[in-house]
Amino acid sequence: MTEKKGPFSACAGAVWIDESICRGARFLLSRFRISVCVIAYLVLMKVSLTAKIGLTIVGIVAFVLLLVTFLNYFKFQKTLAGLLDSRVRVVSLDLKSTVEGGLNLGLALRNIETLQPILDHAREINPLIATIQVYDESGNRLFSSPLSDEPTVPAEWMTALDSAETDTWSLAGETEFVVGVPLVDNLDKYVGGLSVTYSRSYFDAKVDAMLLELGEASLLALAIFGTLAFLAVFLLLRDVSAAYRRMQTAMTLAASGGVDPPDSGSRTEIETHMLMVRDYAAGAKQDIDRAAEAIDEIGRKEGLSS
Repeated sequence: MTEKKGPFSACAGAVWIDESICRGARFLLSRFRISVCVIAYLVLMKVSLTAKIGLTIVGIVAFVLLLVTFLNYFKFQKTLAGLLDSRVRVVSLDLKSTVEGGLNLGLALRNIETLQPILDHAREINPLIATIQVYDESGNRLFSSPLSDEPTVPAEWMTALDSAETDTWSLAGETEFVVGVPLVDNLDKYVGGLSVTYSRSYFDAKVDAMLLELGEASLLALAIFGTLAFLAVFLLLRDVSAAYRRMQTAMTLAASGGVDPPDSGSRTEIETHMLMVRDYAAGAKQDIDRAAEAIDEIGRKEGLSS
């Protein structure tokens, strides 16, 4: 266990949140990396202009969805950690009040006979609680729910209790977290402590389920938006793509000495201007060819005269 002091939401919970964020980030980034690679591969291929624009839009939307998903995931973790913190604090402080009520009557901590059923009842009505333990100032376990054969509590619990700067202390481990409170008598004398242990499995299960739910929702949104984006781009660029193909055909014919394709009456203004530029370029090429032929002819005549 790694010692953490202070409220659960600011320390022990933070450890779990950091680990869960890393796990969620790896999951989301791996999916996003795959999507980017697929889109980049398709864009680099000889696909149509419509497909390239559609894939670019889908890539941007995928990146935005990734950010939104990650922010919602992080917000859910903080909210869940806060709820667990509230539950732990309520249970711990409520039991602390009950135990100290017996101490104020002059009873020694180990002689509060009603404490064991109180601990059992508190654990039964809070299914998330793994254990509740009461121990004296030396760490000797006095009461435990469920019952334990261990005579003492872990040494790090006592260290955390002695160094706690607030009414509660907390420790975070790989499989559980512990929140404890000190116990004092009516003379304000420290007589022991009470600890509540929660299993980490509940937190991890909830976080993983939310991550999966957010991932599925994002993929569904991406699929729907991607389909609509491709349809919109196709409808908007249908005429432009047709004109572009006709210009390519016309330029190919001009380069090979062919003729214009028949005018179907659907040429756009841009297409008409492009064809005019092509004609000017073809005329300029012919002028250059004639000038080159004239220069060659002059050179031949000068050679003959000499």
